[in-house]
Amino acid sequence: MPTPNVLHVSRELSYFDCARKCSGMVDECGWMNFKENATADNCELGKTPKDAGCTDLVERNGFSFYLKEPFCSHNTAYDPLLELCKVCPLGFTGRRCEVRVYDCGDYYHAKLDSNKKGIGRRHIWPEKSKEPFEVSCWFTGNGQTLIQRQKYKKDFNMTRNWFNYTEGFSMSGSFWLGNRYIHEIVAGDRPYRLLLKFARFTDTPYTLTIGGTFTNFYIENETKNFQVTVTSKSKSNLARLPNGTYFSTYDRDNDGNASVNCAQDYGGGWWFGVFCAEANVNGPRLLESEWSAEVWPQLSWGTKARTSGLRESWMMLEVDSSYTYPGSY
Repeated sequence: MPTPNVLHVSRELSYFDCARKCSGMVDECGWMNFKENATADNCELGKTPKDAGCTDLVERNGFSFYLKEPFCSHNTAYDPLLELCKVCPLGFTGRRCEVRVYDCGDYYHAKLDSNKKGIGRRHIWPEKSKEPFEVSCWFTGNGQTLIQRQKYKKDFNMTRNWFNYTEGFSMSGSFWLGNRYIHEIVAGDRPYRLLLKFARFTDTPYTLTIGGTFTNFYIENETKNFQVTVTSKSKSNLARLPNGTYFSTYDRDNDGNASVNCAQDYGGGWWFGVFCAEANVNGPRLLESEWSAEVWPQLSWGTKARTSGLRESWMMLEVDSSYTYPGSY
């Protein structure tokens, strides 16, 4: 008896060649039969009737049956029984929800978000986390995980206390992910680097420029005051992140300057070194007219005007290029 609903029959060298033909038919092809090491036609493609099951379609000895699954979105997987895309548990993705998401790069490399642009909110479940949590992912790149964004707004500043910087905060499009969540992301086996991007008020057109790239980025837990370990990739970095410094806020003075409280005197919260203004990326955003100097070239200088002229800043984590995401994707 011939197999019902056959659209195409041919001889193909491999399973993959047969599958490519099925994929090329877009919605028309719903299943395929393939036989290895055949001397005659060994690739059958067909359209699955709604009332047919696999046992109704596999009618030739030596052939293996494959049902084509629809392509589901980033956090869903196809359920063949319900014939619809089901929502994956938080922190998982993949065609069958089989991929645990340690960072935003997992969504990107699972090919379910690789065609997206801009920022998307996603749940990740890092290796050292007890439960998943929500982050902002930057898909215009290759799936970076945003840990900070500060935009110029008169009614917003990032001078917050130790608890706020530990747990995170957000308002009007600006946010700090939270040091404990940043620690949980980088505490696993994957090597991370930190990217800092800035935009000036004077930039026309408005663009984000890479102001710093730091490899081997890692921060300790709260018990060790979120001490940072980092290697600078380039001496041309406009912002410096002093290696070995502790995170400091106005109510928890852990900075490297014994004479002053950097966060209290200069605002924000940061890994301050001996010079408070080496790179206070979380400092106040002020128009250049409100300061006496242009700050953009002075981000790594010890001047109080360090953050004037900055319209926006981003901090993003991405896995180092030496790491290869699991091939199961």
